[in-house]
Amino acid sequence: MSLFRTLMLALLSLLTVGLGQVPAHASVIVAQLIDSNPGIRGLTYIDGILTQDELLGEEVYAGRFTGFILRDPGLLVEDVGQRINIFDSGGENLIATLAYGGNVGTNFVNTMYFSDSDNDELTPVVFPTLSLIANGSIQTVLELTSDTGDQYIFQYQYIPATIPEPSTIALLSIATGALGLMRRQRRQQTPAPRSDIAGASEA
Repeated sequence: MSLFRTLMLALLSLLTVGLGQVPAHASVIVAQLIDSNPGIRGLTYIDGILTQDELLGEEVYAGRFTGFILRDPGLLVEDVGQRINIFDSGGENLIATLAYGGNVGTNFVNTMYFSDSDNDELTPVVFPTLSLIANGSIQTVLELTSDTGDQYIFQYQYIPATIPEPSTIALLSIATGALGLMRRQRRQQTPAPRSDIAGASEA
């Protein structure tokens, strides 16, 4: 056996053994729960690429969307969970509640979300571990790393319904009034048909 062939076989043997020891590429998974009109959406990004954009419900969502199911064969390395009361931008009115939890050794995190888009009475969560002010920005509520090295980031965003500014309402009222006045003036300036014209032509 030539020296070259011996070296090639040794190199191949080393590569074969090493391949089994090379860790899988770790990714960053961002799961976003967004409450906006017309409902609750679940978005998932893997390494910055959008892989899910799904309408989860109108006011209530309970389950686990794609971003909260760990990539196979990843498992949770510890128990995770929070109970969150979410208040409006003034910090006074409860507009939503969010709770999530997952157990060590499992590959998912359950989510339960209640929104108050119809101004119904919400029951605040008992013994909340966190309170959020919904200011329209994206807020991170959980970060974890699976046993395979994948990093998971759970984010929340509440987008309130757009309410016109007082100045905008005033301008709309002025514009509507001006249109009404113009129509009234046109009616007054339009001459009424004269019946005596037809009689004069017949004479």
